[in-house]
Amino acid sequence: MRGHIRVRSGPNGTAYELRVFAGTDETGKKRYVVETVRGSRRDAEKRLAQIVTGIDTGQSGVVVDQVPDELRAAAHCEAAYSTAARTSSRSRYG
Repeated sequence: MRGHIRVRSGPNGTAYELRVFAGTDETGKKRYVVETVRGSRRDAEKRLAQIVTGIDTGQSGVVVDQVPDELRAAAHCEAAYSTAARTSSRSRYG
């Protein structure tokens, strides 16, 4: 099978990170589909098989270019705000 499952354990329980090679883009850069599954190992294996099948048939899911600009801008603003909040609360000089 093309792809692998990585077990992620944390305070919220066990999660499985799925990573599947999706080929290269027009510039030659490698592209991967990465997804997190919360549930059983069997659920993760089923989802991995679906992703691989989707990539093989050309229906792997949402591509970043298809995400609406409003959502992309909102995500960028949220990340910038949380980073600024974390860095501004620290004292640089002790």
